[in-house]
Amino acid sequence: MIYLITLGFAVFLAIPAFADDPIPVFHKDDVILFQGDSITDGGRQRTGNDFNHIMGQDYAYIISARLGALYPERNLTFINRGISGNTVNDLAARWPNDSIALKPNFLSILIGVNDTLIGEPKGETVEHTSRFTTSCWAIRWPHYPT
Repeated sequence: MIYLITLGFAVFLAIPAFADDPIPVFHKDDVILFQGDSITDGGRQRTGNDFNHIMGQDYAYIISARLGALYPERNLTFINRGISGNTVNDLAARWPNDSIALKPNFLSILIGVNDTLIGEPKGETVEHTSRFTTSCWAIRWPHYPT
């Protein structure tokens, strides 16, 4: 499920314009947040405003560059908050400040590789991921209408 969010971005990028509005899900001034571990981080810089470096060098940069170039009139804002080495628990701890506070309209999450690499038992990794995704879906995002 988490991977489908990012896969959806790739599909949007690959399909040429077939309708009056080829990507009707993106509206003017939408915020697109990329969240996760090193796969999302992509070696991004933490300071400055050089778009070639603050988005990293991986999928977040490619997607934001493509969408920004195709739809400049939408004034889309792209934010990369991936942190190399993060686990699901690390992301959960920074979730309020690094996700909710940014008020994204779209969210891409790639996380979990480091949970398996640090040697946690598979059951614990699955439990942490399940608990995190359940808590994410339960959040009432205050900036969205009900």
